[in-house]
Amino acid sequence: MTAPALRLSVLGPLRIQVLGRDLPLGPFKQQLVLATLLCSPNRHVPTDVLAEAVWGDRPPRTARKNLHVYVSSIRRQLSQAGAPDRIAHRNQGYVIDVAPAELDSLAFEEAARAAASLGDGHGPHSGAAGLRQALDLWRGAAFEGLSAVPVIEAEAQRLSRRYVTVFETWAEAALRASPSVVLDQIEPVIRTDPFRERLRMIQMAALQHTGRQAEALSVFDDYRQALAREFGLPPSAALTRLRDSLLLEADSPATAIAAGCPCSLPHDLTGFSGRAEELDAVGRILRGRTDRLAIITGPVGIGKTALAVRAAHHAADSYPDGRLFVAARAADGAPRPPADLLRDLLHEAGVLYQGESTARLHSAWQSWLARRRVLVVVDDVADEEAVRPLIPQAGESALLLTSRARLSGLTQAHRLLLEPLHPAEAHDLLARHIGVDRIETDRASAERIVRAAGLLPLAIALAGGKLAALRHLPLREFADRLTEADRTLDELQVGSVTLRPRLEAALRDLSAAQRQQFVQLGRLAQPLFTPGQAARALDRDDRSVSHALEQLIEAGIVGAPDCEVSAHEVVFALPDLLHRYAVELAGAGGPPGTAAAWGA
Repeated sequence: MTAPALRLSVLGPLRIQVLGRDLPLGPFKQQLVLATLLCSPNRHVPTDVLAEAVWGDRPPRTARKNLHVYVSSIRRQLSQAGAPDRIAHRNQGYVIDVAPAELDSLAFEEAARAAASLGDGHGPHSGAAGLRQALDLWRGAAFEGLSAVPVIEAEAQRLSRRYVTVFETWAEAALRASPSVVLDQIEPVIRTDPFRERLRMIQMAALQHTGRQAEALSVFDDYRQALAREFGLPPSAALTRLRDSLLLEADSPATAIAAGCPCSLPHDLTGFSGRAEELDAVGRILRGRTDRLAIITGPVGIGKTALAVRAAHHAADSYPDGRLFVAARAADGAPRPPADLLRDLLHEAGVLYQGESTARLHSAWQSWLARRRVLVVVDDVADEEAVRPLIPQAGESALLLTSRARLSGLTQAHRLLLEPLHPAEAHDLLARHIGVDRIETDRASAERIVRAAGLLPLAIALAGGKLAALRHLPLREFADRLTEADRTLDELQVGSVTLRPRLEAALRDLSAAQRQQFVQLGRLAQPLFTPGQAARALDRDDRSVSHALEQLIEAGIVGAPDCEVSAHEVVFALPDLLHRYAVELAGAGGPPGTAAAWGA
């Protein structure tokens, strides 16, 4: 018996076709049932999994009956189209029976395996055509429009990762024969997985094959900066070696021209929100060009880097000779020595220099700066000594630093201490992630969410990212989770991006005694406290507690707001989320890790 010409498609919007004719998909919940079954073709799917896909964690009492209705409707539709008996009830669940030729996700996997096998046996380029056929089965994002459901989202992400892997294999096979074709098709794939290093290597190689070495080097620099900014990691040795090989070829006029006006700033954040007054204040300093040093300080997650990068982009007209960006810390969070920072900046500027000593690097840097108007952004500075050699000694260039510490030793500097966002700015930032309509449905819970996030841009972005991924999660329920003191930090997580390591990193520059003092402050019931309360928590007298608090203020851990509780007593503060972290550590008995790991 000839099999019916049934085609089920999930590599894009859900589609059912028979003999090339689209069939109606039915109600949305029925589509969710079919999509969930197609996440596990030819495998048993329990009724509980189907119910959770359709109704989340609150299925109605009639869930099983309703599921039976949806499945019966799908069965009837397929049967009328000539494909009967495709869904069987089995062991309190269902199985959908499809062949690889009938479901595009199975056909994709089968074609990719066959092409890879052909390549293994007949040379690296033999399977390229088969891989291209497998990729051409995709019509958009897998399960497009249905992937907000966790079980469907998990399968969509798995398929997406598989697509990227197959694309990389095809691109490497097609690279030498058709580099321009690879370039035309690689950008959308990179946007879906911007930190995939293999894709960047392929893109750089394709640019090299088309004679565009300068653009290939720019790809490396953009990726390096993004990797350092998001994860604090350097590129791999393989990618760095590819960059080094390109540098040997980078003697073209185009490269020389590009080096004349260098710009290594990260891309401006599209999700930037608020900070109009602060941005204006930094802008006035930078546009004036009468001062050579400005410092943006504030606690972890306050948005120092985002503000500095946006201000630097806005000041482009005032610095026509270049705008440079360098990270002041290594991948492990350790402060980088001045020589490393100078070496990076000279490389970005395209300056040739002799010798590797700090003195020679400093001389070459100052000589280059003196004749130009350049803005240099140095991110996450740990102490003054690391950046003193970078400060312009002559000319109209400027240095913009970001740091958790106050860097009080840099006396000739304009300082901007960032405070938490205003509530209206915090709401706007949350709305950028989850939409204004969703906030309007429950403004009170949205208010609780941004307050529980300490009005910090980083924490609000994490909360917004989580809510955007979990569209079914009511704002009220998420607000309840965040306001539970022992759950706040665990809830502020999206995928592998979480807040707790950032808070831990904020303590790494402290001495062992200061870290212990931070933990002792976790005994305080509230983030606002008086010197007397601090003295009791730290078990110190008034004079020594003042010295301890001043050191923590200098390190950017403790703040001293402009308010008083009496005529003679000032109020100090731990930022809300740092206070929660201190409380957590106090309950655990001390700082995380061993004494050796913390340099004690």
